[in-house]
Amino acid sequence: MRAAFADPEERAGLFAQGLGAIYVQAVACTDPDGDALAEALARALAGDPTFQQPERVARLIIQAHALAGNVARTSALADGLGMYLARGDRELCIALAEWCAGRPDAARRTLARALEQHGDHRIARSTLVSLDAMIVRRPPRPSTSHTRALDHRLAALRRGAPALRAVSTFLGRHAVRPRLTWAWMAVLVGFYAIFAAAGDPYDPDHAYAWGALFTGDFGPSEAWRLGALTLLHVGSLHLILNVLMLWRFGTFVEVLYGRARLAAIYVLSAALSGLAVVFLRDPASPLLLIGASGAIMALGGAVIAALLLRRDLRSTPIGRAELVALAILFGLQVVFDSVTPQVSGTAHIAGIVAGALLGALFLPRRSREFSDMLEQTG
Repeated sequence: MRAAFADPEERAGLFAQGLGAIYVQAVACTDPDGDALAEALARALAGDPTFQQPERVARLIIQAHALAGNVARTSALADGLGMYLARGDRELCIALAEWCAGRPDAARRTLARALEQHGDHRIARSTLVSLDAMIVRRPPRPSTSHTRALDHRLAALRRGAPALRAVSTFLGRHAVRPRLTWAWMAVLVGFYAIFAAAGDPYDPDHAYAWGALFTGDFGPSEAWRLGALTLLHVGSLHLILNVLMLWRFGTFVEVLYGRARLAAIYVLSAALSGLAVVFLRDPASPLLLIGASGAIMALGGAVIAALLLRRDLRSTPIGRAELVALAILFGLQVVFDSVTPQVSGTAHIAGIVAGALLGALFLPRRSREFSDMLEQTG
């Protein structure tokens, strides 16, 4: 469990899904040292959005010290934070601390007193009876024996673990949020609104004045247009198609690669796809280049690279859904290219190639810690 929370970026994603309490409990059970537990509590309270209520915070802090087996500290915290505890919680936490400290007889006595004191309270009695059943009537059994069925089950879990690991950051109500993708979608829409309000978006002179690239007279002084042209679009249909592809591919790339790598793939591919059009275009038929399609298609190329190189990704439903989305959106782009002369198919092909190469270069591999964990379970 602690290995799963070892990587800071992955830990942040797990915290965002409300798993901070599990992390703290794992540290308390495996490394009850005061500094380690304090650090785990600080990380969970800062990163887990579910700890907004003081009652949840108080209960987590007390339970963490109880699982660490610190009876005195648990008792002191339960007394000091008693106003945030439900009826019977104080005795429950102290009994748990005594049990974890290797004092089962003391835990049984504490539970017996608590049941006498709070037996008339339905919720408190239910909670106390649950713990009583766990540590008094059904003591934990040693889990050292192996059976063939258990071995088969563990083998099945190990086979499925890489696929679960591959898509873990995509799942859950609070999975890693592609904020950079959302922000850039808003930028493209907002810039187009200003661009269209200032003049006719179909007018080549208006587009050139705002940063479109004319392949016939491109030189070093025009290099700024390689970036500026990605903010322009030839009409609302062009914008909608690009924003749709950015949402689909950008979300996958940002979650899998991270924001910094997404930005690097986007910026570098925008420049490379624009330069490809400049140098490969027939000088006798120059073109006014407009749109972010080259950079966005590069994100599709990065998706292709990820699915080709990571079998654990392409074997999941999420990976297969991305393949279907690639086919549909690339098909729509081909149709749009055929009816819009200002949009270059060369830029799209160059973008896909550049994105695939950069995606292969930047692709995160499976963590060494996770691989080690799988080997240890074998």
